[in-house]
Amino acid sequence: MKKYIGTIPLTQLINNHFDFERINGYCKKCPNYGKLWSCPPFDFDVTVAFQGRTELKINAWLFETENLNDKQIEELNLATIYEMNYLVLEEEANTPGSFAFYAESCVICGKDSCSRPSNMPCRHLDKMRYPLEAFGIDVISLVKELFHIDLIWAEGNNKYPKQIVRVTGLIK
Repeated sequence: MKKYIGTIPLTQLINNHFDFERINGYCKKCPNYGKLWSCPPFDFDVTVAFQGRTELKINAWLFETENLNDKQIEELNLATIYEMNYLVLEEEANTPGSFAFYAESCVICGKDSCSRPSNMPCRHLDKMRYPLEAFGIDVISLVKELFHIDLIWAEGNNKYPKQIVRVTGLIK
C-alpha cells in the first residue's frame, strides 16, 4: 500500500476543486443518496465547513488489486476505510477547530442500518463524518494535482479497478 499526505490552501481548494452542483449530480446517481446521513441531500450549506479555516490536509492510500480476488479486495477496502477513518477522527480530536472527512460514506452503522431512511436522527453524531465528495470536492482532480495519481476505473466485467485510492481529509 502506498500512502500520500499533502495539504492545500483552502482558497486553492475552493477555486480549483469545489463544484458542488456538478459533484452533487454524481451523488444523485449513487445508491446512498438520501439514505445515509453522510450523503446528500443536506438541509445545510456545506460551505459553512470552510468558514474560518485555511487549509485541507489530505491522506490518500493507494492499493493494488490485480493479484487479489473480489473477496480479498472487499476485505482490504473495508479495512482501509475503517483504519483511515479512525486515524482522521483521532487527528481531528487532537487538532482544535478542525473537521474530518471520511474515506467514503459513513460505515459506522453499516450501509443498511443507518437511521436516515426511518427519518430518525443519526445515532453516532460524535463519529459520523462526510466524504469530501458530499461537500462538493472533486477528489479526482485533487489527488491528480497533489499526488499525480490518475484514478483508474473498473473495465469490462471486472467489479474492481486495478488499483483503489481512498482519501480522507482534515480541514483546519
